Amino acid sequence: MNWMFYSLLMCNGLFFAWQWLERGGKPPEFVVEIPRGGAANQLRLLSEVNPRELRPRARAVAQTIEAKANLSGSQQRNYASASSSAAPYCYTLGPIASDDEREQLRAWVMAAGGAAQVRLGERRELALYWVYLPPFSTRAEALGVAQEMAHLGIKDIFVIPRGDMAHAVSLGVYTRDSSLQRRLRQLKAKGYDASVLPRYRVEAASWIDAKFQESKSFAQQLFNARFPQIEVATISCETVPSDEHSAP
Repeated sequence: MNWMFYSLLMCNGLFFAWQWLERGGKPPEFVVEIPRGGAANQLRLLSEVNPRELRPRARAVAQTIEAKANLSGSQQRNYASASSSAAPYCYTLGPIASDDEREQLRAWVMAAGGAAQVRLGERRELALYWVYLPPFSTRAEALGVAQEMAHLGIKDIFVIPRGDMAHAVSLGVYTRDSSLQRRLRQLKAKGYDASVLPRYRVEAASWIDAKFQESKSFAQQLFNARFPQIEVATISCETVPSDEHSAP
């Protein structure tokens, strides 16, 4: 019985070797076109697959290459960049008061690999603080309070005669916060809770809208060290051109 087993084993080996030589030593690999739907997750043996569903792997790769070659130039660029491209990152830098500083900002953005667009506009800048007592019912009442304050040693008092703030008691204007706080403490000590109204002036200003393809391109810590007075805010990239590095 042993000699029969070994004889069959030898015959199988010779048959395999003959098949190998007939096919050049490299049998083709096959891939199965798996149908969509619920059958996609089923495990199938090669013997269970319809031969018509098999095709050489090399042929599948060739078909993919041929399909890509038939794309137009723009389609090929989109195909190549679809997986690697990322959404850009955009910031607005400003407000900027001077033309010189604006040019420095734009040069910094361009050196960092970003696109820069200058946007002109206006900004409100705090000019001073006005200290006052709100309007009284009559001018006589306002004058009476002003006289009382004068007797207490409070200076810089003026009763507004007309306008929207008629019969209010003005107690001075201040450009520095330290002077303002000193005045409020003085009035508080005399028994008066004064109101404060900030006054603004409108000035021309500009901003730099910057676009970067990678967030790491904009080194905000280095930017803050170089331009400590310039504010940085994230904005939508829809308003920033992708092909411009400067504004006319």
